[in-house]
Amino acid sequence: MFGKRRREKILREHETAEDEARFQQNERAGKAIYARIAELKKEPRENLPDAVFLLFMEAKQQSELIRRSIVRTMTSTSAR
Repeated sequence: MFGKRRREKILREHETAEDEARFQQNERAGKAIYARIAELKKEPRENLPDAVFLLFMEAKQQSELIRRSIVRTMTSTSAR
């Protein structure tokens, strides 16, 4: 009886820690993207299309990671 509650509490703490870690990782990646956007101002015109395309691909990948972490958070929250 008490063991089940303790396991559930430990599981919730673990999930919360994972959610926080994913949030921190996504936040760092978002800051890196903003820094790269600022660096585009220094980029020569000839290289600008390639740099913008690479930044777009990175931002697209980051958006997908954020979407996945939201889905994971929602599914783990609804399982409680």
